[in-house]
Amino acid sequence: WNKEVNTTDPKYYKWTQWIFKRLYGTWFDEDQQKGRPIEELPIPADVEAKGKEEVRKYKDGKRLAYYADRSLERRQPRKVRHQGSGTP
Repeated sequence: WNKEVNTTDPKYYKWTQWIFKRLYGTWFDEDQQKGRPIEELPIPADVEAKGKEEVRKYKDGKRLAYYADRSLERRQPRKVRHQGSGTP
């Protein structure tokens, strides 16, 4: 190997932390088709009326850092048919 990646090196992981913080503090505004700071996220009145814990849950559900997790939950498993065997 000519190159080695050391993920415990502070010069390396500072960038992964930086990008995660950027994603964590961002939500996707579908109307504007861009990411916006989580502080600008409009909270529906019914969520706000339920208290701080519900507001936190609502914000966490909108954060880009967790967007991929939500999309994976919605996927349906597919059956794979093996060629030649005739069985799924």
